[in-house]
Amino acid sequence: MAIQFNFVSSMLILLLLTISSAKAQEAGGGGGGGGGGGGVIDVVAKFGAKADEKTDLSKPLLDAWKEACASTSPAKIVVPKGIYFFKYSYLRWSLQGSY
Repeated sequence: MAIQFNFVSSMLILLLLTISSAKAQEAGGGGGGGGGGGGVIDVVAKFGAKADEKTDLSKPLLDAWKEACASTSPAKIVVPKGIYFFKYSYLRWSLQGSY
């Protein structure tokens, strides 16, 4: 049961990130966004994620998540189109700004 839950929650996270990515690209995206600036955080460009179906997306995604949560203004995490290997990631909400 736990394995199935982890798989389902992982797929849900990837679906939400894909939708967010598509909307950010439609809107024209934004600059790099960092510790206080918010903006768009590109997991591939900034954290080295690879859409090679071999390299785990968990660490780059977690790093992007931490940066977005540390931002004092709204931030979007973007995962460009591709097929990624996603092992497992535990994402905690700890937002710095109030939006």
